[in-house]
Amino acid sequence: TFTKSLAEFYPMAIGYSMGGRMLLQHEKQFPGLVSKLILESVHPGLTDSHEKSERLLKDQSLLDGLFTTAKFRDFLEKWYDLPLFSGIKSLPNCEELIKVKIESRPEELQRGLNLLSTGHQDDCRNVFIETSTPLVYLAGENDEKYKTFADEIKSLSNENVQVVVVPNHSHNIHFQSSQLLSIYLKAALI
Repeated sequence: TFTKSLAEFYPMAIGYSMGGRMLLQHEKQFPGLVSKLILESVHPGLTDSHEKSERLLKDQSLLDGLFTTAKFRDFLEKWYDLPLFSGIKSLPNCEELIKVKIESRPEELQRGLNLLSTGHQDDCRNVFIETSTPLVYLAGENDEKYKTFADEIKSLSNENVQVVVVPNHSHNIHFQSSQLLSIYLKAALI
């Protein structure tokens, strides 16, 4: 199956935010099946069961009632005003990002969020301590929450883990500067 094909081809895996959480969880359950792991703005997992329950409830209702384009657009405008996305709305291609999200259909995004909520995720901090897989963790300097995670991960990590805090960027590094991200990715490949 999927895990067997990973073992056969030994690919490099790159994940952002929710996708990165999936990869981190996979590395916890099936260590060493990828040749390198690059994680951008990835939550390492909640440690408290009460926090997990609260997060799950919050995520399950996040997009309730937003199934019209106008309501979803308003939600996205407010979403990208959050501090973790600082600087995103000032970019000339931000409108394109919002259009792509609107085309994603909020009901499908809600299903994904219900399934992949941080409330369901294991605490994966031990991956950073135990992994033998080369791992790069990227966080934006202006994303205080994930910069704090980066600092924590750096303090936990073994020699296989590299933590990079990208100056003048927030949560969505690849959107803010795909060229800068490609430089980090090329360096990680070496």
